Amino acid sequence: MIFLTALPLFWIMISASRGGHWGAWMPSSISAFEGTCVSIPCRFDFPDELRPAVVHGVWYFNSPYPKNYPPVVFKSRTQVVHESFQGRSRLLGDLGLRNCTLLLSNVSPELGGKYYFRGDLGGYNQYTFSEHSVLDIISESPAVVQAPGAAAAGQEGVNGGGQGGGWVGWDWDRSPVLLPQPSLSPPRIDTPNIVVPPEVVAGTEVEVSCMVPDNCPELRPELSWLGHEGLGEPAVLGRLREDEGTWVQVSLLHFVPTREANGHRLGCQASFPNTTLQFEGYASLDVKYPPVIVEMNSSVEAIEGSHVSLLCGADSNPPPLLTWMRDGTVLREAVAESLLLELEEVTPAEDGVYACLAENAYGQDNRTVGLSVMYAPWKPTVNGTMVAVEGETVSILCSTQSNPDPILTIFKEKQILATVIYESELQLELPAVSPEDDGEYWCVAENQYGQRATAFNLSVEFAPVLLLESHCAAARDTVQCLCVVKSNPEPSVAFELPSRNVTVNESEREFVYSERSGLVLTSILTLRGQAQAPPRVICTARNLYGAKSLELPFQGAHRLMWAKIGPVGAVVAFAILIAIVCYITQTRRKKNVTESPSFSAGDSPPVLFSSDFRISGAPEKYESERRLGSERRLLGLRGEPPELDLSYSHSDLGKRPTKDSYTLTEELAEYAEIRVK
Repeated sequence: MIFLTALPLFWIMISASRGGHWGAWMPSSISAFEGTCVSIPCRFDFPDELRPAVVHGVWYFNSPYPKNYPPVVFKSRTQVVHESFQGRSRLLGDLGLRNCTLLLSNVSPELGGKYYFRGDLGGYNQYTFSEHSVLDIISESPAVVQAPGAAAAGQEGVNGGGQGGGWVGWDWDRSPVLLPQPSLSPPRIDTPNIVVPPEVVAGTEVEVSCMVPDNCPELRPELSWLGHEGLGEPAVLGRLREDEGTWVQVSLLHFVPTREANGHRLGCQASFPNTTLQFEGYASLDVKYPPVIVEMNSSVEAIEGSHVSLLCGADSNPPPLLTWMRDGTVLREAVAESLLLELEEVTPAEDGVYACLAENAYGQDNRTVGLSVMYAPWKPTVNGTMVAVEGETVSILCSTQSNPDPILTIFKEKQILATVIYESELQLELPAVSPEDDGEYWCVAENQYGQRATAFNLSVEFAPVLLLESHCAAARDTVQCLCVVKSNPEPSVAFELPSRNVTVNESEREFVYSERSGLVLTSILTLRGQAQAPPRVICTARNLYGAKSLELPFQGAHRLMWAKIGPVGAVVAFAILIAIVCYITQTRRKKNVTESPSFSAGDSPPVLFSSDFRISGAPEKYESERRLGSERRLLGLRGEPPELDLSYSHSDLGKRPTKDSYTLTEELAEYAEIRVK
């Protein structure tokens, strides 16, 4: 603690202590610059009853006992001193006034050490005070020197002095005591003392002081700051007295430190006017400041399965605690200037925002980095109506997940119905579905990393529709009626013969055969012995959405004419036909025109369905019984009709697998093989 004072506290203590006891008061330590002087303030006291006529005194160096032969610094009786102090020491105080203040001039490093005062009142009234002052010499080059009189101090003293590593002295009550051996190399202040507060925080004003001893009344130091540019302007506080009576020169520097000032080297210089003496001291600022993240990855893109490293570096004093976090979960932390987060074989689940938190006792900082994991689309999912009634509105949602967002496409039979670019969802709206909308659809998602597809079926339910292919046709001795119905769900089909008041449905398997292909149901009614006079046939199809009826038209009526005119008429017509052909042939030969014989029979012969429609795997016996049963049951027909030379077709409906190169899925294509005999 330092303070300004007009009345030295040291002298107040001396005045208050006058009570007639042996005692001395001097600063325990005092400093001086090499080449200058130093005044060691000293006061002593003795019992009042002694009343000496003359008071003498002696200053010793490094030892208080005369018989140890310590170097004499000053002696009032003879003025005989050690050679190191010749011309350098004198007494400033008046011993009669109990003032023993000593002045040393042109001090050098070898004068640094302990100084003891001995009061001499004559006769046996001599007393060496245990109180002493340690002189520190501030030099430009702190060389270790040997204290003067070191050899003499090592000589053997009285009463066994020097044995056991101690020295025998006298206490105030004149009893001998064992004192520790004095140090030959006392601690020394080598530079001006720069006092920095124990904690310097960035952004908070701080006071730094430079203190130098000012104990030489002949030379006064002047202080200046080094390296303070940008910190603040110094202010010289002046000369201050310390609590032990020594003096210091103080200069203050006020500034608000920044984080950039951490480690800054600040200096203080002491100089003396009209001399070349200069002394410098330095201190590095330890500025405490909160963390600032200075190094961080920018947004990171990585392909699924690759390795990712995220780096976070922060600047702070003291070093920060770095923490990597994601969604509030700590992934890694350490007290360090930088921290690396390693992610092995990243997955889409690790896509997201990662945060780095840096904190110390003075604050915290945080930053985030986005990790984008690139991957192919997942298999699309389809939600929505899969079964609808004709005329209803259908909404189907296809969604997937990928990075980047995919191109989504919904198509049916290679026809694109809806598409969207860089979206994860696609909505397909069919405002009024029709039977044509029934079928298989595909939702395809693709980006640069891959393609996935999902198939789904839309089932449109509607009332039966009788197609134009529905008809009746004669073939040899039978008549076959085809009722072709398109519907969903599958209808029930019945054949009605109104002229005979008979109705045949699908349960009558002897007469009706049904086959379904997709939404089309083909029911075939076979009538034997009806080729000459086929009856009217009405086909009725019915499901839960309605019923539809159609009288089936009869194809091939001109062929029945041949059956009516009989064999004779047929022979006559055939002869006429041969004559016409011969005439045409002779005419062409006459014109020397080579032509192929041909004829036109008017309308092309209709293609009739063969009676040879069988359920797969049915034995021949079943077929013959079916025909016989039809003859017995249907309308009571008798007699065999004449044979008709009718052409017929054989339709072999089969399914062959095909491949779609775009969807890479197998589809079934239908075809018909027609053979004309």
